[in-house]
Amino acid sequence: MARSKGYPFNDPANEGRRMKYCREDIPQADDLLGRTLVMGIAVKMPQEKIDAIKMGIARAAKAL
Repeated sequence: MARSKGYPFNDPANEGRRMKYCREDIPQADDLLGRTLVMGIAVKMPQEKIDAIKMGIARAAKAL
């Protein structure tokens, strides 16, 4: 079946079935997420703190 929007969740053949994925099933996502940085930035965080975080990220990126 073609991979259209919502597949496999909107496929009538899968109705009532629970979809489960293993890392091996989606290697591209595993690769991407393995290189992803997630960091919470509070809305009211002081600008100085944000600048320090940006500088730290820039230094880490240069080291790669």
